[in-house]
Amino acid sequence: MIRFLMNTCTYTVVVIIIIIIIIIIVIIRKNPCITIICSCWIRCSHLLCCFFAFVLTLLYV
Repeated sequence: MIRFLMNTCTYTVVVIIIIIIIIIIVIIRKNPCITIICSCWIRCSHLLCCFFAFVLTLLYV
């Protein structure tokens, strides 16, 4: 039972992560500003920058 729950939990987490990645890709394609911001910060911290850009986009939408 515990093993089944662990597998289900892991599967759910993976699905959620995939959905979030798809949403981020869609938003980046619709909003070129995010791509520009991210490419400016690639040397520093690309993922952190993309996360902040993603949050800002959600706030503006």
